[in-house]
Amino acid sequence: MIRTRLLLLIGVLLILNTPGNLSAQPNDPIADPLPDDGITLPDNREERETANTEKAGADVEADESLSEGDADTIEDLLIESNPAQADLCEAVCKREIHPVKQEIDDHAQRIQKLEEREKERQAALDNHSIWNGHESLAWAPVWRSALVPGWGQVYRGDAERGYLYTGLALFFLLRTNNALNEYNQFRDNYNTYNTLSLLSTSFNTQAFLYFSFLRNDQNNSMIASASRYQESLTLFALVYFWNVADAWFSGERETRNFTDDSALRFQMQFYNETHGFSDLESKPNGVVQMALTLRY
Repeated sequence: MIRTRLLLLIGVLLILNTPGNLSAQPNDPIADPLPDDGITLPDNREERETANTEKAGADVEADESLSEGDADTIEDLLIESNPAQADLCEAVCKREIHPVKQEIDDHAQRIQKLEEREKERQAALDNHSIWNGHESLAWAPVWRSALVPGWGQVYRGDAERGYLYTGLALFFLLRTNNALNEYNQFRDNYNTYNTLSLLSTSFNTQAFLYFSFLRNDQNNSMIASASRYQESLTLFALVYFWNVADAWFSGERETRNFTDDSALRFQMQFYNETHGFSDLESKPNGVVQMALTLRY
């Protein structure tokens, strides 16, 4: 936009210097046989006009090669080439160029303020969790693993570990149940043979010895099954509590902190495109609130 305005300004100045305005220009190079730049122009009016046109075109090409940040240089060149129009050029520059430069400076300052505010917000929220891991993200897999071993790990996304816990817990649970059933069976047999051995003591010694032998055998089997039952139950409890502890500590490490600034950047861009910088600066709470909604 600045480049277009500068070209329009140069065009206006060239129109003011055309041959139709020769009588109104005291320093007209056509009226002066020896211009200030030392170039001798032909006597023929048409040739002089052609030379002036070529010179003006060369000046325009030179001005077009300047960057947008050279507005002050262009202004100085125009003032030196035609001092009579210095006031007009200064007024046009103040009205057209200076407001644009001021607007650019204002936007740069606002961007700098936003960057500083964002750095302060990030520094303040680095150690602040939106959700406490002990109350939300850690509990989610923990209570699932407490109900079904391995469920919390599968819920967290670690399916292999979850299935491993489930398989081990199921194996030791079945082993514990079998050991308990065997223990109950051997205990019933022991009680039966013990009763028969007591009854046989009064009428038959051989029967007493026989039932006593069976009773002792069932007693040994009952002790062995009780040992297997305790072993299986201990291993099942170990797998169960290890599974719950794993769900707890793994879930706690995944606590979501408000350090991911993607939502904030999106929100800042949203306010910048729809409301401008002033609205963004006046609505920090809205930025954080919508960022939380978008991210979580």
